[in-house]
Amino acid sequence: MSVPGDPDAARGVVVVEDHRLLAQAVAMSLAAQEVPCEVLDLAGAADLDALRRDLEARPPAVLWLDLDLAGLGDGGRLVAPLTAAGWVVVVVTGEPDEARWGRALLAGARGVLPKSTPLPVMLSALEAARSGGDVTTAGERDRLVALALRAAAEEEARLAPLRALSPREAEVLRLLGEGVPAAGIADRAVVSETTVRAQIRAVLRKLGVSSQLQAVAVARRAGWTGPVPVPAVERRRGRVSGAASSPS
Repeated sequence: MSVPGDPDAARGVVVVEDHRLLAQAVAMSLAAQEVPCEVLDLAGAADLDALRRDLEARPPAVLWLDLDLAGLGDGGRLVAPLTAAGWVVVVVTGEPDEARWGRALLAGARGVLPKSTPLPVMLSALEAARSGGDVTTAGERDRLVALALRAAAEEEARLAPLRALSPREAEVLRLLGEGVPAAGIADRAVVSETTVRAQIRAVLRKLGVSSQLQAVAVARRAGWTGPVPVPAVERRRGRVSGAASSPS
């Protein structure tokens, strides 16, 4: 039950959920309890940033937030800015990766619930959020946050060697991942193949591998996508300067 006089108790609930039937069930159940509730039409949002701006323009409320918003991407990106704007965020997700749950808590979510949670328990969690109470127990919060921190440390360890690459080495690795041979890379960069092979050796050394295939595998396992490809017109404009520059 809501605590009398608690400012959170007067807040309604806004549902950001891509499972329409679940969203409607929540809205109907809250209406039966005389709790104001609005289900946002995600089809009307151009992208995640547009959805964030829409929510930030509203009076803060309790937000039921799905982590995976079909067509819009990672709903977890909304947690920090909306929490900063005064919203109380409750994440409800089918995501099995509990480290991702922990990241939502670190970003400011009041709690995280799996979608397998019975509807009455979900409604009780929303009521707790409206009353300023906890949705996730302290012990569970600590466990999930620890998972998130460990996953972040492991990701950083995987990416550290890749971040040590110079911009040109990173571009070389990106092209290797696309199957472009050394001669093709040299042609694109307007440098000699000898220069490109020196850059490839530097990439292998920094990644601690002995072959181009292994280097590409390291990048893929780390989820590294490399630098944004330079349009052909920009490469042509840089043809003279690229030819004159020395290998990184």
